[in-house]
Amino acid sequence: KATVSVLYCSTQMMMKAMTLVGLAALTQANTFCEQNYNNANMVRFEGKMNVPIKPAVEPGKVLFLWPGLNPYGGQGGLMQPVLTYGADYGQGNGKWGFANWFSDCPGYCHDPYQAVEEGDTLYFYMQWKETYANGSAHWEMGYQSYNYPETKSTFQVYHEGADISCVWATEAEFYLTPEDDPSKLPLSYYYTWDLKATDKSGNVIALDWTAHIDDPAGTRVNCSVALSNNGTKFLTTELSYIPFADGCQQGYSRAWNSQCATECGCNNKDGTPKVTCDYCCMRSANGCQKQSGPTPATTIPQVVPLTAEGRLPHPGCKNDPNCKYHY
Repeated sequence: KATVSVLYCSTQMMMKAMTLVGLAALTQANTFCEQNYNNANMVRFEGKMNVPIKPAVEPGKVLFLWPGLNPYGGQGGLMQPVLTYGADYGQGNGKWGFANWFSDCPGYCHDPYQAVEEGDTLYFYMQWKETYANGSAHWEMGYQSYNYPETKSTFQVYHEGADISCVWATEAEFYLTPEDDPSKLPLSYYYTWDLKATDKSGNVIALDWTAHIDDPAGTRVNCSVALSNNGTKFLTTELSYIPFADGCQQGYSRAWNSQCATECGCNNKDGTPKVTCDYCCMRSANGCQKQSGPTPATTIPQVVPLTAEGRLPHPGCKNDPNCKYHY
């Protein structure tokens, strides 16, 4: 069962660089699911995430969503498969983008950003490859779109500094302030599921997430949500934002709907159910009613503030003036 507690791995990361500001949203609070892992045998971490519906109002600031792995106390780098909105990192303006990031290249680096579609499912993994004589390790990061399999990438991390001890099921880093309009938040909730860690013997490592919530009134996290959509079971984390309606008006819902699955975008292209429907949906005497779904393609001018170095910000570095940029 997830519990609200003091910070562990995250405390060490913040002491190092005052990073991992979390799902700051309108309160700049820190909200995420994390586990300390005190064993040198983890060699793989994998899972899936959804691409939320874009904000109703362009934020003009960067929104990051990611899971991740890192050694304890800043002894190595942070590996992050990062979903990004609000700035063009190469995926195009007004589009969600995805890339693999590593924080100690030295400095931050990532593979080329690719655009991903609202409502899509993304599979990600981090796989240990070998450990060198000097103690640093080679890991491979990778991802692939479930509905657009041509959207995929692998990224090599050649010098992870120590064994993995901190596992992040979900984290968000929103460069918004308390004065920002709530409409600048993603319109639908963010989920990660099918999270699986494996040791060197091929055994599955038990994962027991801890919820960290600095401001429960501002942004919420549930580290253990059980869903059953058309017979498919999802054990997922859920990040939700004010006003906590999943972008839906009263009477509508993004919950899987058997009668309106096609009209409301509740299934993947192969017919399997998504964790959440693309549209807020309601079945009425007039048929399937839908709202608040994927947005038409538009051209959005980029107005995101740059760093002092003239670069866009990167995940895990919101409040760190000493972060280095290598991309």
